[in-house]
Amino acid sequence: MTGTATIELYVGNAIEHASERNVLAALVEHLASTDGWSAIFANIHVGGRQIDFVVATDSLTLIVEAKHFSRRVRGQKNGQWQMHGSGGVWRSVGNPYCQALEAKNALRDQLCASHGEMPGYPDACVVFAPPLPTGSDVPASDFKVSIISAGAFAEVTGKRSGLLLSRQQWAAFAQELGLQRVQTPGAACDARLLEQEALLTAYWSQFLLIYAPAVGSLKSDRYELGAEELDAIGVADRVAQDDDDLLILGPSGCGKTLLAQKIGIHCLERGHVPIFLQGKYFTGTLGESIGREAGLLGAPSAARLISAAQANGRLLVLILDGYNECPAAEQLALTRSLAAAARRYGMRLIVSAQVDIVRSDLIDASRVVVSEPDKALKLAIAESTAGQAGYRLAYLLDSVSSGLEADLVGRVGATLADGASRFALFDAYARQKLGDDASDGIRLLAAVAGQLINRMSFSLSIRDFDRLAAAERIHGDLLGRIVAAGLVVRQSDRVSFRHELIFSAFAAESVVRQSDHDVEKVLLALVAPKYGNSRALILGAYDDDRFVANVLARIEDAGLLRAASDGECGVVARNWVVARCDQVLEKLTAEAAAVRHSLWDGTWGGAGVCEDTLCDWSPSERALMTTISNGVWRGTYLDRVLHAVAEMDRSLNQAFDELREEAKEKKVRLRTALFADAYVMSGRAGISQLVNRICHVDFPSRAGKSEVADSIKGAWERPRTSGQTYLLLTLVRFAEDRAYIIPHILPLLGEQWRYQPYHLQLALLNSVYFLRLSDDGLKQQLVDALEALLPTLGPMVSGMVVEALEHMGALEEEVDQHVGAVREDLQNLLSGPMDAVQDAKAWAAYSCQFDHPFSSAYCEVIQELNQHQRKRLLTMACRGAGYAGLFVSPLIQELTKYQDPKVAPALERWTALPELNSFMPQESISAFVWAHVALGMLGAPPPADRGDVESPGKDALIAFGDLHYWAHRLDLDADRLTQSCSAAMEVLLHPAQLGAASTLYLVTKSMSYENAASESVIQKFPGKMLPD
Repeated sequence: MTGTATIELYVGNAIEHASERNVLAALVEHLASTDGWSAIFANIHVGGRQIDFVVATDSLTLIVEAKHFSRRVRGQKNGQWQMHGSGGVWRSVGNPYCQALEAKNALRDQLCASHGEMPGYPDACVVFAPPLPTGSDVPASDFKVSIISAGAFAEVTGKRSGLLLSRQQWAAFAQELGLQRVQTPGAACDARLLEQEALLTAYWSQFLLIYAPAVGSLKSDRYELGAEELDAIGVADRVAQDDDDLLILGPSGCGKTLLAQKIGIHCLERGHVPIFLQGKYFTGTLGESIGREAGLLGAPSAARLISAAQANGRLLVLILDGYNECPAAEQLALTRSLAAAARRYGMRLIVSAQVDIVRSDLIDASRVVVSEPDKALKLAIAESTAGQAGYRLAYLLDSVSSGLEADLVGRVGATLADGASRFALFDAYARQKLGDDASDGIRLLAAVAGQLINRMSFSLSIRDFDRLAAAERIHGDLLGRIVAAGLVVRQSDRVSFRHELIFSAFAAESVVRQSDHDVEKVLLALVAPKYGNSRALILGAYDDDRFVANVLARIEDAGLLRAASDGECGVVARNWVVARCDQVLEKLTAEAAAVRHSLWDGTWGGAGVCEDTLCDWSPSERALMTTISNGVWRGTYLDRVLHAVAEMDRSLNQAFDELREEAKEKKVRLRTALFADAYVMSGRAGISQLVNRICHVDFPSRAGKSEVADSIKGAWERPRTSGQTYLLLTLVRFAEDRAYIIPHILPLLGEQWRYQPYHLQLALLNSVYFLRLSDDGLKQQLVDALEALLPTLGPMVSGMVVEALEHMGALEEEVDQHVGAVREDLQNLLSGPMDAVQDAKAWAAYSCQFDHPFSSAYCEVIQELNQHQRKRLLTMACRGAGYAGLFVSPLIQELTKYQDPKVAPALERWTALPELNSFMPQESISAFVWAHVALGMLGAPPPADRGDVESPGKDALIAFGDLHYWAHRLDLDADRLTQSCSAAMEVLLHPAQLGAASTLYLVTKSMSYENAASESVIQKFPGKMLPD
């Protein structure tokens, strides 16, 4: 067959699977490079078993099992293997090792039946083609079965097997089984595969034709994937290589769609089959959506496309763009449909959304965060369409927050007046696209947006679109030109706006047309949830300056006021907000200077501000404080806020002098109490509310992190009050260069420490954790200052200082010294008797890995233990824990990994019902559930006694424990699992059981942070837990 007549190929049935074709090609290529005669028997049945390949030579008889797994797998030589699926579910699959072992025995039996008893056995191997996904865990080769990839046949064909036949005997074997000899590998494959490959090739061509042009406009950006920061190619590479699903999260207009399309094309280039869907067209059935997309790209049907991909071993990648644009009522159905498709077809899922998806626990996805573009990226996008003129459009670029809007700035920004709003940008773009039909087109599209908003939908049928056009007296060629302008798009029989932001702009236009310049109507629209994405656009759509001011005067929405201050609503709105922010700053500064304090019990520390010396703050003024806070992070209001803080500190100093003697009598820590009331624990004074927003609410986005850095550094160089230092410690955390503050905080950690309020002391110690010190001299000064503090501190604060020193690596010698003591203690513990006292000591040692000043010493010593010693320590700790605290669940999980049923008695105590007054109820439930999971994994008997049952909630909790136990008994088939779970299901589904839903919530919440080793009852029994 190869032209040299050295390889004979026999086929039982046509080879359909791509993995088998790949293995056949590799076999032919390898055997053709060797000397002598060889034969390949493909896809045959022997002794009731299907065998992928038998390779025969003068010195070898080899069974070859070809396997392809699109997701990572795990398994051992015994039992079923499992493949990782969507939602974190491990689905049982056949054991290739056992299959190869059984095949070699079946072949030997067949040959012995034909030729009499023969010595030896065939060799066998499992071949993974392509190689296993990263993270797979399968057994290594042994003398019975080799585990290899398709490129490693030399490892197994160079051996001599025990059982051998002559060339004539193998020919007789082929004749006996009725095998057909073929001349080429292609002839061994089903002709349908060629047709399917042609279908995929045509589909790929259309996919590139539709989606590749848009991807070319994707500008270089950075994306957060877990703890990493990658560019678009890095994200696409990761998706193509790993088997994890992906959730792309980010605000509207920031390139999520382009990134998803980039990933799709990258997957296509790797030989995968991407299917790109849009959430706004989902109508309840995912199959219909896939069918429409497949049809538009030339595939006969979704079923044919999926079948072709599977038969050719091509991974299906389902990309769902704009999950949030799916109608809210359909989002749960969409999530469940995606999870089901991933399970059924082995699809990889890529989902883009503005916020997390509904029931995200059903899809175990890594998250990629797409941030708003920074100034440089927005300028690059604008210049790509406007040329070098983009830099002249700085005001517009500062007022927009998305890549799409930056693109529009480049296209039409030059036509707009200075200080134009975001709405004016979209309006100008629409007029440019519509040309002479702008008036009619905008009227129609405003009506379309209004109807979509009222329906809470992102698309409508072509019939409704025609009816709206008729109502607006738009017909024939005019309607065609409006559609051809590209502001709306049609897919199948659905019409939608090309982008969500364009939809939001026309929704704003619909409000303007319906409001008749009525302030009340506009205010109602601005607070209506359905206009949530259009609020800044609505305000920016009005050109009447007085009307805009009247609306702004009654707005209490902090987000909208901040958008106005950023210029999104136009220069008039921006100037109004800036002026009002100035007034608020003047008011809170005057209040801080005039405020009085007294000792009273209604405060955190026994002293606080006198209510009758405070100003009244309206909701609008409080909302403007958020705008000021945002400005502080950008450096706009920093000096003025620091001045207001200084005024408050003067008032605090005056109060300290006035109240000192009275505070001594009442044992009030006056300095700390006043400071806490002003900046930490209270929200009564204006400056207190503002500092609270700056420190705890409005952390900066990526675009604003460095903008305040120079202003902050300058503030540190000037003399500072305690309140100013507290505020600056918060602000400096996000600066790139932070080490410059050390000379300024060293005196506060030294001789001035005793005079600092308690919360400022905590902030000073906390600052050590975010300092990156490359200067050894500065680092040593900081270490010396902290060490000098230790003798003067109480237990709590001294513990924080020790942790800070350890964080800086200043306790390495002490840790090294402590390692010896810990090692000796553990050796004595593990060599002595196992009793309650020793168990308690084991629990203390285990806990010290997480909660001890020298925790690293405990981690080091425990990691040194051999497997037997570590298992003994964990078993003792499991018995010695006094209650279900923070570390019991991880302990149970770690102990379970040893797969030793002998540890089950130590786990059984945690299957008792948690106490009602449990110190940590969530941890107690977590330990309860994990104990049931562990016993199931170990194959131990189910727990018999869980304590007193006196409520429906406890009944339900026991039932959920039972379900988790049985769900993790890997020895049960589907029928036995259903039978074993019937009693628990009966309890949970009984009409009188009123505690099941709330208990399910508690169980799910308690397990939400755990790793994916456990399969939740929701994943295992979705039909029962989440009935339609």
